[in-house]
Amino acid sequence: MDKPADTRIGRNALVSGAIPRLARKVREGLIAAAILTGPTQGQAQETLPVLAEIGPWPVLSYPIAFAGRLWMVNSVKGRNHNSADVYSYHPGDGDLRYERHLFSQDAGQPAVAGGLLYWPFEDSRFSLGWGHFMVTDGVRWQYRTIPTARSFHTHAMTEAGGRLVAATSAWRAGLQASADGGATWRQVYDHPTPNRQVSRIIDLAGVRDLAIGYLIQRDRRQLLRLDGDSVEGLPGWPEDRSVFGLTATADRLYAGVREDRGIAIWTSDGRTSHRLSGPREGWRIRDLSTANGALWALSATAGGGQVWRSESGKDWRIIHEVVGGDPLDMAVVGGRIFVTGAGEDGRGILWGPKPDGMTATLTAARLEPSPQPSAEVDWAEAGRNLDALFADPASYGRHGADLRDAVYSYAAANPPPRFFADRLEGLLPDHPIDLIGGQVTVPAADLGRWILLWGMTVSGSGEVPKSLLSEPWSAPPNPSEKYFAAPPAAMWAAATIGQLNHDTIESLIRRLGRMDEPRWLHGDAVGALSALTDRGFGYDAGAWRAWWENPTNPG
Repeated sequence: MDKPADTRIGRNALVSGAIPRLARKVREGLIAAAILTGPTQGQAQETLPVLAEIGPWPVLSYPIAFAGRLWMVNSVKGRNHNSADVYSYHPGDGDLRYERHLFSQDAGQPAVAGGLLYWPFEDSRFSLGWGHFMVTDGVRWQYRTIPTARSFHTHAMTEAGGRLVAATSAWRAGLQASADGGATWRQVYDHPTPNRQVSRIIDLAGVRDLAIGYLIQRDRRQLLRLDGDSVEGLPGWPEDRSVFGLTATADRLYAGVREDRGIAIWTSDGRTSHRLSGPREGWRIRDLSTANGALWALSATAGGGQVWRSESGKDWRIIHEVVGGDPLDMAVVGGRIFVTGAGEDGRGILWGPKPDGMTATLTAARLEPSPQPSAEVDWAEAGRNLDALFADPASYGRHGADLRDAVYSYAAANPPPRFFADRLEGLLPDHPIDLIGGQVTVPAADLGRWILLWGMTVSGSGEVPKSLLSEPWSAPPNPSEKYFAAPPAAMWAAATIGQLNHDTIESLIRRLGRMDEPRWLHGDAVGALSALTDRGFGYDAGAWRAWWENPTNPG
């Protein structure tokens, strides 16, 4: 939360020099994305047609197969921006859905584990020092917290050895593990990082019972192996070399490695590592994928890229050309290769095969409600204690860490429905406080409301006042794009709680399309409306208004 702006290190910022060019295109409004299929006879080097355009944000990334669909996130890359929307696409019938908004500055690398899809918040907008993520079975969603280490970022998740593993960081990289599907966590690694340096584990893959993470730290590049609770360098893997396209089968890891004359392909079973093919000059690998018994590579060129295929990882041939875009990622659904990235018209775009009419055969586990704690709490006394804490100006030091810790302990204990909402109506200190390394100065009351609304989302209970949902936006812009005015937190809390009533929906719809507010704030309203109503109108403000004005509308 109080990190310097220049310590944000995202995975895509390290893709073979991609982000300087990508960030420039983002600023110029020249963005799109692509989807590509696997080959059949006669398809070699075929340029594929556009399937759909996704916006309003400029990039599609992190495609992942789940429950017979392709899931991906539409967001802004390469700079601070409050946008992250999850979409899904069905390759059989072409059905495209707006699925969920993430209260995050971009999304981290998702994972499928135990029949559920986990989507980490790469930089949670409730950055109070802990990580956050969403989990879904494709229909139901839950919001969860990783409280075991100080972190602003949850960069990636993977499944390994029957555990869910998350890569988190504030200034120091760490690994957190959960044996119960993300309900509870413990820290298994805290990377030793010199003062005034930053370390990140920005990519994860599971191989056998091991989790392999890609560590970056100033001039250091290394693959780490998590074996149980023990972490060491991946045996035999070259150190201090950039890694591209980390991917894995059940028992083998693959990646591109930057060598002096180009990019080579390396592999490991987690115990020994060796080079599959020597460096290919000018080969700008963005991603690798395994499917249909082959290894696939995605490379970038000026204004496009190629999809390559190899049976052995040694000899490669081009299967498809990508034109008019900047490809970033690959995934596989039903044996077909999908690629997402940045294109040229300011929106994400899907390229690929025409829908083939095939139906999905994959199923997901059912997401069950989180277990409720059984501890006894004197809530009247707890309320008095919390009131005294929020009234004390000293509690707002260290970015309100004392307030956060107290609120979390009560939120995790199944508080009464009005416990946090009643605190929102109390008198809070109004002295100015500096946040985000002095980049943002706000009244202490704003931070107090922010933490209380966070407590409501964690507990899943309460009622967000209409006044906070409708409060005019007046916060001045700041470089980190971190804001503590109530409306975005209020909208996220209402959505997470399930606050479906007339005043809430009307307040959210009134926020859509306002020219005096940032577009990402409209995204918060769209996300809340979608979560509460299960309507798939996305950013179509006219459709939302028409639905609301329909006399048969049950709201």
